Amino acid sequence: MPSSLPMFDKELELYFEHTEHDNVLDIGPGEGKFGKMLRRVQPSAKRIAVELEAVYVEQYGLRDIYDELLVMDATRLMDDVRLTFGAVIIGDVIEHLRKSAGTDLLNFLVYRSMVMFVKFPVQMLQNDWDGHVSEAHVSVWSELDFASFDHIFIERDPMQIAVVRGYRNRAIEWLPQPFIRALGYDSCTAYYNERPERWKRADRDTRWRQECDAALESLIRPGEKFIMIDQEQSGLLGRIAGWRIPFLEQSGQYFGMPANDEVALNELQRQRAAGAKWLVITQNSFWVIQFYPGLMRELHTDHRCELQNDSLVVFRLR
Repeated sequence: MPSSLPMFDKELELYFEHTEHDNVLDIGPGEGKFGKMLRRVQPSAKRIAVELEAVYVEQYGLRDIYDELLVMDATRLMDDVRLTFGAVIIGDVIEHLRKSAGTDLLNFLVYRSMVMFVKFPVQMLQNDWDGHVSEAHVSVWSELDFASFDHIFIERDPMQIAVVRGYRNRAIEWLPQPFIRALGYDSCTAYYNERPERWKRADRDTRWRQECDAALESLIRPGEKFIMIDQEQSGLLGRIAGWRIPFLEQSGQYFGMPANDEVALNELQRQRAAGAKWLVITQNSFWVIQFYPGLMRELHTDHRCELQNDSLVVFRLR
């Protein structure tokens, strides 16, 4: 049926009251409940709906509720890999899809969204409704189906919701605090810490930067200049960028990687003379270890390697 139970509706409204998105995708809007909520609490977001049943469009006035309405099977979204969304709401819909189709759709959308809300019932029988075969429940879902995603899962009989971090959302605290508190946690960090294995699903880039920043700040004192060999890609130690020297450097800006060992060694000496105390090589630039053997020989012979792991190599320059 085109309506749904109210469990988690208040929490969803709370989320959108505290988070702004350019657009929101509502899959299977039915009578347009979530579209009306979005129009009320976040009117600036473009509301996009995908509805399979053409009769619902006129019956519930969906064109007046949504800014864009696609009358089609939601799996056809996968035909356009350029699509991107802020939030995706799949409310009381995924159980109507074949399991294979629902799984494929989730995997497609997680790459193209900031957050997904997937709400569905537990063991609720439903065949066709008012002649609409698409209203039948045909697949069974549980938290196990979201094990590969960074997610928070809550069950309130007879409904469940999976809140999934989309890969466009690069943060550890990826949910607004009022919302996650409504789910029973003080923060996303508290949720991860409850079961440390959950950290494996957290945003890898953000966690990597946090761990690397902590390691570097334990070595490099405030005010000490350091050479950063990262091709301007790591984003490390951004808050002390005034003391961060790119390699190569010209007029304070990154000037590309040295053409050869001679250029690399000259740059090292020039920056040492200018006061550089440290040299840092990040994971993405470990290729320099093989490409500039003379530079590495100089670093290991005349300077001191203070840290070497899978993420960083750090030298204290004498």
